[in-house]
Amino acid sequence: MTHRDFFKAVGFREEDTIVHSTKEADGSNYRPIPRKMKDFIAIFESGKIPAKNHYYSHATHNSNRNDNGTASVKEDNFPELVCLIIDIDYGPHHKDAKWDTLQEARKAAELLPTSTVIIHSGGGLQLVYRFRNRITGHEGKMRYKTLAQVMAAQVHGDACQGIGHVFRVPLTWNYKEGVSPRKSEILEMDDRIDYTLQDLEKWCNDHQFKMPSEGKQKARSIATKKAKKAKSTKQETGADNSVEAFKYIERFLRQFPNVQERRFVANLKTQPFYAHYERFGENTEKQCRIDIRRIRRKLTRDARPQPFVKVKKLKYAGEPNTEAVIQKREAFNQIFDTSGNDRITIALSLMEQLLLEKKQAILNFPCASGKTTAAMILASAYASPENRFWIVTEKIGDIRRIVETLRELGAKALEWHGRPNECPQDRLEFITKKRGYFCRQCKYPCPAFEKYTSKDVWDAPYADILVTTHSHWAAAIAQGKIPSSVKFVIVDESPSMMEYFTLTQEKISVFSKVFDQLRGKFINDIDFIRNSLLSGHCRRIPRLNSMEHSGDIQKYLYKLLGEEVITAEDFEQMQIFLDFFSAEEIYGMLTKDFDDEKMTFIRGTVDLKTSIPHLILDGSALMSDVKWEGFNIYSCPQLKQSYPNTTIEVINGNPSKSFLSRKENFSSLAERVVQAAEPEQNLLLFRNKILDHDPELRENIEELKVLLLEQKVSLIEMNRGEHIGSNKGRLAQVNAVCMSLFNNIAYYVLRTALVYHREIPAEEFWRRRFLVPSMKTSGGFASPEIQQTYCRAIVVDLYQTIMRGCIRNNPAEHYKVICAVSGLDIISVLKEELPGATFHYENEEIVDALLAGEAESKVIELMDGDPRRRYERLGTIRKALGF
Repeated sequence: MTHRDFFKAVGFREEDTIVHSTKEADGSNYRPIPRKMKDFIAIFESGKIPAKNHYYSHATHNSNRNDNGTASVKEDNFPELVCLIIDIDYGPHHKDAKWDTLQEARKAAELLPTSTVIIHSGGGLQLVYRFRNRITGHEGKMRYKTLAQVMAAQVHGDACQGIGHVFRVPLTWNYKEGVSPRKSEILEMDDRIDYTLQDLEKWCNDHQFKMPSEGKQKARSIATKKAKKAKSTKQETGADNSVEAFKYIERFLRQFPNVQERRFVANLKTQPFYAHYERFGENTEKQCRIDIRRIRRKLTRDARPQPFVKVKKLKYAGEPNTEAVIQKREAFNQIFDTSGNDRITIALSLMEQLLLEKKQAILNFPCASGKTTAAMILASAYASPENRFWIVTEKIGDIRRIVETLRELGAKALEWHGRPNECPQDRLEFITKKRGYFCRQCKYPCPAFEKYTSKDVWDAPYADILVTTHSHWAAAIAQGKIPSSVKFVIVDESPSMMEYFTLTQEKISVFSKVFDQLRGKFINDIDFIRNSLLSGHCRRIPRLNSMEHSGDIQKYLYKLLGEEVITAEDFEQMQIFLDFFSAEEIYGMLTKDFDDEKMTFIRGTVDLKTSIPHLILDGSALMSDVKWEGFNIYSCPQLKQSYPNTTIEVINGNPSKSFLSRKENFSSLAERVVQAAEPEQNLLLFRNKILDHDPELRENIEELKVLLLEQKVSLIEMNRGEHIGSNKGRLAQVNAVCMSLFNNIAYYVLRTALVYHREIPAEEFWRRRFLVPSMKTSGGFASPEIQQTYCRAIVVDLYQTIMRGCIRNNPAEHYKVICAVSGLDIISVLKEELPGATFHYENEEIVDALLAGEAESKVIELMDGDPRRRYERLGTIRKALGF
């Protein structure tokens, strides 16, 4: 038996053109090409067959090609149907197959009329029925589709009724990843057997196969013809058939969000635009499922954190800077030579546009996009006594660096910050005296002298550019203290505008002594708050009655300090207490740890507005929970980085101290770290700053350090707090995140309350009050709003931690990160923040299969365990992904 014999037997002629398709064992590189049948046969007769999967169309083709040279597989490009093929899958390699063995599939085939050829494709049975008269025209094709669907349904066969569907070439090999190659063989062939369309329709009716009536078929044919004509008219005007499919899917899912996927696919097959998917050949349904799932994710994105500020795109089209900015850029290049850095050029051009238009803008530009450098150049070019600037950054060290650079560029810049760590005066003693007391007596005054001895604590009007801290700017903007002489503010990384305060029984005892005659009022206030929180709810805290006397309390505090009745530490805590409870909006909740009871509170500003134009440079702007009135978030496609050589290894688990302290959990993480590390490499080890109260975690980290040093790894240790903004680890090729990113439950609940301005009932965050939080088995909080807050916080911390390594300088560097995270929503958001990076995590194979459009029945086979549990697990994964 030869290929020539087979194709002649099923009705092909040598001058026919068919579609010859190939693909690799993993399903990639699918490529349909038009070929004359005689040339197609010659390939196989030559014996030089590429080791790929080979397929042929059972309809002739008109040779039309796409722009890339592949065959155009729209239905209208297939003029004649030569044969009908029923495909019956069986066995473990077809996960949704009805039949287990070849014998069962052959037994099922006996339900159908005798075929011209029976082929064993290696994983299925193909029944080929040659047509005595080829099927042509719209009506003939419609009748053929109905017939193929009805016959296939009787034997649980694949629905291969699409015109131009391709089938495996017999006498070739069936290649599939993870399976040994299998030969496609012809089991039976009788070239005397053929049928007309009417013969097969009659056979179905005679055997009570449910065929639609002739009238119904005619009506469906007319409706489809009209739809095709309408579609053709749209295409002539430039409309895209795929657009119609996407619009329909989105409308349908908005109306019926819980529709079963298989039912929806069946619905789509009846639509005229389904031809858009049929061009994918045997991947038709898979491509359809990909679009359904993609649109489901789009419609369920509100379940994942969304920015509170509208996002817009900035496009750089080569717009030049003004002459003043160009001169400052040249001066900057004389110092640092950034002439070849196009990212700075783009950022500088876009930022100047926004400045000239006086926009309120949050720039969502990634790390290493040159935004800080561009900000310094821009400010030095525009700042003057009449056009003053504030530049805001986090660390005092950064303030000094920026001021030095600005001065070298000729700008009149001034540092404006509080007491530095290197101050010889003890911090607690420093704060117990009036502002500037120690500074005026200092023999070697530091730049903090300017702020502490100034009449106006908010500003120094003699500086054209004031470079200050996040805390100073946040307080100034919240209280409206930025002076009118400041015409523009540039903020490097947006800070958190929230503060926490904790009251323990020990603190309450100390404070009650300070209140003296007001002790009764203070105790009443505390009792009232405690009683309202004992139910477990997160409550809004009314203004304390005792706060009406805060001025008298302040005086009394200084008196007690002078008499050494209270310590400097108690004095500081009392000052913080008085300041904290002076706010208007405060929320509190109570937590218990055995007999230890404490009340935690939050205050802050999440709704901000200002009349002074601001540029906020924030690479994590999309995760911010601050609502800026009148601002837009701007992103720039040209500055978007890709990280093709970055690998993120994720250990499944909440990144908490308790999780990392357990030996078995930490061992999993440590094992991956040791595997990733190579001799002479720089390895960045993140750890919690203070481990005195966590001996298990401290021991785990010390053991890991010993293993790494044995491997001759160059270790760079960084503490939590340095994971944002620091350049210390920029040479590291490996990043071991061995610090906890998970805060306590109060942190997330209170933050949610402040962001959404509402009290939160205990039922939303406690499963068992004060004992067991309401968490999902798949990770994260059961409450959608608290989960969004949690997701924002974890993603920002983890993204910033990851960006401390070598990809900060060069996104194409080979870089490995090992961390602990729980929750597919967090991983999904992180993937968007790190495009091009490779992620390895629990359920990765299942997620990839779902995103690739695999049928659920096939995805289930990737799982282990009880089949019923698998469907539950798959449902959880689908929900986490948004479809």
